[in-house]
Amino acid sequence: MAAVDKIKAGIGLQSQGNIREALACFRDAVKLAPENPAAHYSLGHLLQHMGQIDQAIDCFRKVLSMSPAHAETHNILGSAYQQKGELDKASASYRDAIRCDGHSFMAYNNLGSTLRLQGNLDEAVASYQNALQIKPDFAAAMNNLGTALRDKGDLDDAMSWYRKAIQLTPDFADAHWNLSFALLLAGLFQEGWQEYEWIWKLKKPKYRLPQPLWDGADIRGKRILLYAEQGFGDVIQFVRYAPMVADRGAEVVLGCQKELKSLLKSIPGVSSVIAFGDALPQVDLQCPLPSLPRLFSTTVDSIPSQVPYMHADIQSVSDWRHRLGINTSSLNIGLVWAGSPGHLNDRNRSCPIDLFLPITRMDGLRFFSLQKEIPERWAGSSVIEMNLMDYTGDIEDFSDTAGIIMNLDLVITVDTAVAHLAGALGRQVWTLLPYAPDWRWMLSREDSPWYPTMRLFRQPSPGDWISVISKVHDELKKIIVDRVDKNFG
Repeated sequence: MAAVDKIKAGIGLQSQGNIREALACFRDAVKLAPENPAAHYSLGHLLQHMGQIDQAIDCFRKVLSMSPAHAETHNILGSAYQQKGELDKASASYRDAIRCDGHSFMAYNNLGSTLRLQGNLDEAVASYQNALQIKPDFAAAMNNLGTALRDKGDLDDAMSWYRKAIQLTPDFADAHWNLSFALLLAGLFQEGWQEYEWIWKLKKPKYRLPQPLWDGADIRGKRILLYAEQGFGDVIQFVRYAPMVADRGAEVVLGCQKELKSLLKSIPGVSSVIAFGDALPQVDLQCPLPSLPRLFSTTVDSIPSQVPYMHADIQSVSDWRHRLGINTSSLNIGLVWAGSPGHLNDRNRSCPIDLFLPITRMDGLRFFSLQKEIPERWAGSSVIEMNLMDYTGDIEDFSDTAGIIMNLDLVITVDTAVAHLAGALGRQVWTLLPYAPDWRWMLSREDSPWYPTMRLFRQPSPGDWISVISKVHDELKKIIVDRVDKNFG
C-alpha cells in the first residue's frame, strides 16, 4: 500500500476512534515516504491528540523543514507549544502562520489566546478583531474577544461579545459560561448564576447518580448529597451553603476530595462526609456545590458571609502551636506565593518569590510557609534566602493547614485554596490578585463580600506584582509601628 493510501486509511481509522490502528498507518506512511509532508503532519496531529506533545512538535518541524511556508503547520505547531505552556514559541509560530497566510483567521484567533495568557491584553484584543474582520461570523473569536475585554475590565463590551457569540450559536457553552464570569464580576448575580450552570455542558459531574438534582423545592425529611465539582477553593467557598440546606430539614451528606474530608466534618448541619471513591450512602437527591448560590438566590448583599463557618480541630491547633514554636513577640505570618502549576491561570496568579525577600527580612515578623507545592522554577536558592519556617512536609491534609493557620496572626497569599481556608476560618488574610481576577473577587473593591476578614491587594496593571508587594510592605510596616507604640506607649 502506498503512503498516500496509508494516510487516507489512518484518517478514516482516526475518525472512527481506532487510534492505535491509525497511529500504525501514519507511522507506516512516514516509513514509506519520509519526504512526504502530509505523512508527518498526519502523524503529528494524532500524536498531539494523544498528548504526546514533544513527538508531535518534532513531526510538525519536519513538515516545515520541507514546506516552510505551510501556514496550517505553523498554526498547529503553535497550538502544540501552547499545550506545553511555551507561550513565546506558540506566539512566534502563530505569527509565522499569519506571515504565510494573512487571511488565516484561526492563526489570528490562536495568537490572541496566547497573548491574553501572557497578559498582553491590548494586542490580544487586536488579534481577535483581525480574526473577525476576516471571518465576521467566527463565534469562537467573539467569545475569546469577550474574555480579553473582561480581563481588561471592560465588562459591558465583554458581555456584548459573549451575547453576540451566543446569538450566533445558542448552545455555545463556553460563551455562556464566560458570560457568567463577567456577570458575576460585575455583581449581576441573578443572571450570572443562571449562566454559570452551563458548566455542566462542559464537564462531566463527579457523580453519575440516578437521583434527581435538587431544584430548590421542599426538602424536608430527604437525604441529599452535596458534592464538590471543582478545586479545593471552590469547595471551601460554597460549602457555607450546606448548613442552609440542613436548615431546610434535609439530612446533608458531603462528597469531596480526600484532602478536605477531615476538615469538612466541622461544617454545622452535615451528617456525614465522604471522599471521592468512598462507598455512597443511599440518598434521595443530589446537588453540586456550585449550584447552591443560584438555588438560594444569592445576591452581593445576601451572601452568607458569617465566619467562621468551618473550624480547625482543637487538638490539631494545640499540636501545631507546640510544633511551630509560636513566639507572640513577633507577628506570625503564613505565606503562599504560587498556585497549583496545573491551573490554567497559574502564570498570572502566581507571584515571583524574589519579590517577597524584602518583606521576609523585616524586623518583628516571622514567616511560615504554607506553600505545599513549590513550583520547580522556585525550588532553589530564593526559598532558602527567605528563611521561612517550613513544616509543609508534615501537612497531610487541609485539617493540618487549618491547624497551622489558627496559630498565625495573618496569612498572605495569592489566589489559592489557602485564601479561602483562612477566610472561612475567620482569620486575617491578605489576598494578592492579578489585574484580571477570578470572578469571585469582583473588581475595584479592597474587601470581599464572601470573607469579612479578607483584604484584597490588586495589580494596578497586568503583571505588576511589584506595586502589590510594595503596598503589602507598607501595610506591614504600619502594623509593626503600631505594635511598637502599644508596647512602649
